[in-house]
Amino acid sequence: MQYQLERIGDAMGAFQIPAKQTRIQLEAREQQYSSLLSFIEKIQNNPLDSRATSIRNIDRFSISSVNKKDSLLMALSDIGANAIFSSVRRDTRQFGFSEVRYLRELAPIFVTGKTGRIVPKGLKPIHSIEDLGLPSETIAELYSLTNSKKDYRRFA
Repeated sequence: MQYQLERIGDAMGAFQIPAKQTRIQLEAREQQYSSLLSFIEKIQNNPLDSRATSIRNIDRFSISSVNKKDSLLMALSDIGANAIFSSVRRDTRQFGFSEVRYLRELAPIFVTGKTGRIVPKGLKPIHSIEDLGLPSETIAELYSLTNSKKDYRRFA
């Protein structure tokens, strides 16, 4: 969750989105969200890693939980998650092949670096794409994903 909040905070900073204008919805599950809010407050007050400072861009009280069936945003996030999963999944049902087409079709909604490339700013592997053990064709396809919209090029 910290990683996701870092990415959200980075985007909010890059797009200069005020914390008060943002609402973050998490899928409702049986867990203590008050613990998450306390955790966020601790990170905001004392980030132990420089990457976590962007969490200061988030108003922790803007985070709420919502049932998946009650929000269109949950469906949209599932579409994105499925596209990412399909691009790295290689099991017997897929005959060992990755499917990058869905991610390629969603490329125009990803933020990018200054070059327009989606990886590693809009789609950021935790370590590197090479660590995923994907075929070289899939790696090349992921690195080639671009968004031509200049407004999405906010990251250095």
